[in-house]
Amino acid sequence: MTKLLVPVACVLSLVASYRGVAAPLDQPALFAPGVISTGGFETHPAFAPDGRAVYFVKSTPGFTSWTICVSRLVNGKWAAPEVAPFSGQYSDADPFITADGAHLYFISTRPLEPGGAAKDLDIWVMDRSATGWGAPRRLPEPVNSSASEWFPTIAANGTIYFGSDRPGGQGRNDLYRARLTQGQYASENLGAAVNSATNEFEPLIAPDESFLIFMGGGRAGGRGGTDLWVTYNQSGTWTAPVGLGDGVNSPASEYSPAFSPDRTRFFWGSTRETIETGQRRVTYKELNERLSSPGNGLGDIYEMDATALHLQPPAPVQAPATSPPLKAGERYKSVQVLRDIPADQIIPSMAFIANSLGVTCSHCHGAEWVSDEKPAKQRAREMLRLTESINRDQFAGRAIVTCQTCHDGRVIPADTPRVEDAGWARKPAPAAAALPAAADVLARYLRASGGETALQALKNRSVTGTVTRFNGRSDPVSGPFELFQQGTSASLRTQLSHPPEADAEINASLVRPLLTQRYTEARTVGHEIVRGREAVIVTARNARGAEQRLFFDDATGLLVRRTSEVATPLGRLPERFDLDDYRLVEGIMVPHTIEWARADYQVTFRFEKVAHNVEPPK
Repeated sequence: MTKLLVPVACVLSLVASYRGVAAPLDQPALFAPGVISTGGFETHPAFAPDGRAVYFVKSTPGFTSWTICVSRLVNGKWAAPEVAPFSGQYSDADPFITADGAHLYFISTRPLEPGGAAKDLDIWVMDRSATGWGAPRRLPEPVNSSASEWFPTIAANGTIYFGSDRPGGQGRNDLYRARLTQGQYASENLGAAVNSATNEFEPLIAPDESFLIFMGGGRAGGRGGTDLWVTYNQSGTWTAPVGLGDGVNSPASEYSPAFSPDRTRFFWGSTRETIETGQRRVTYKELNERLSSPGNGLGDIYEMDATALHLQPPAPVQAPATSPPLKAGERYKSVQVLRDIPADQIIPSMAFIANSLGVTCSHCHGAEWVSDEKPAKQRAREMLRLTESINRDQFAGRAIVTCQTCHDGRVIPADTPRVEDAGWARKPAPAAAALPAAADVLARYLRASGGETALQALKNRSVTGTVTRFNGRSDPVSGPFELFQQGTSASLRTQLSHPPEADAEINASLVRPLLTQRYTEARTVGHEIVRGREAVIVTARNARGAEQRLFFDDATGLLVRRTSEVATPLGRLPERFDLDDYRLVEGIMVPHTIEWARADYQVTFRFEKVAHNVEPPK
């Protein structure tokens, strides 16, 4: 890839390029109000190197479908936007133009071949020619993967920084980079210094890789649903991320960081509400105009002087240039067999063992977790060595033979077959009834939940209730929780400690019916009884590329269960979300009980008070 250097001719004045005013801008201001920031959902700006064109994203209110648009600077003013020539058919987002203007990167659900089925989000690139942008082409693995990728930004040396929910990360969504060496990409996770057990998205890398601004949700010290954070590269080590401050972050959600070509202006997206009320009574026409204007909370593009960010790396600390991820044996001194796996994988691995044997942690562990007093712990070590040896010698190290292979929910594997399982005793299964099309099942769920129009009109949801944690080793423990959801972002507050994985479905519950519109490879595979109700099963991949099994009540059409699998060093660990006690709240069917279950924990959220379209919490 050509080195990405900013030509001197591309450094334009602020007067001509961005606002048409020369005054300093040390506070957030709407970018091109009424033209680009309109009261719809606008986000993710990307400027051409000469500053005379800006590509940006128009989204549906539920952030479920996106289109890339372009506006051009004409006589010092931004002209009416148009749908970009390469967008408008599939979901396209996250444009990024290299500093030399030669390449435009973006993400898309478009199929790999014309006429094929839409797929998960991948990174695509187009090359600039004398006649415009060339045909999009998908970047190869390991930049793209079987999971979803998003928000590519490019350093001056050609290294691509991006986000992905591929397996093996620190949390649900992590940040990665892919370096180009001798024509081949090598991808790596940015590690625990940047990524956390929650969510990191949208990395904006400095041209010299000296700092990284990214979007993070659920991090300690955050102000809203998602915030913008910065981390600095000190001799190859990323510093602890810090928020960009109150000038940028707000109680709403911030995302899509970007700089102007001359790097004097900073741009970002925000769902903050700035519409003022109470000054006087308004007419219905004025009310509609107000609710359809920028600052209505759907999402707008803001800008401010880059100097107002006060980007200043902390003083360097004397530390090793590289800090490899902590291994299980380094954190847990009692671990013997699984010493070399990442430390954050030891709990999921233990859960896999417990699930396979149908036991809890107390089967091997006593009151002191490090104690070897129970023979079962030593036996477990022997079995781990056995399966490791079999897989190494017979299956090239792949986890083919696991605890589940023999135990299947029993402490002692069965060593005698049952007569009932004899081949002659098996009867052909009765002919199955015709299954409905997956698209029809998903469409019925959307209607049963309240309908697309009503769901799209939802601005936010406030929930209070009780969360209960149970691990099978002690009595259940409960405590209150507060949840505020806005679009795809959510802020959950509770003093009750519990695995963060349990929050995934409750955080997504506001937009879950709309999110199913983005599923790919959906197909119906059968029926099953769920809590006494017949349910039809649909398998599909979500927008991030993860495969899920969705169970829909035959009688109501509502989603009653969602299952998926988590990769561990020992095998794939199942997790399950159950949705129950649906009630009608302001025209929307809301599950008032959401339960997450895995081998090591069961966490249940019970809604007590639900309200829609409320004032965001301070």
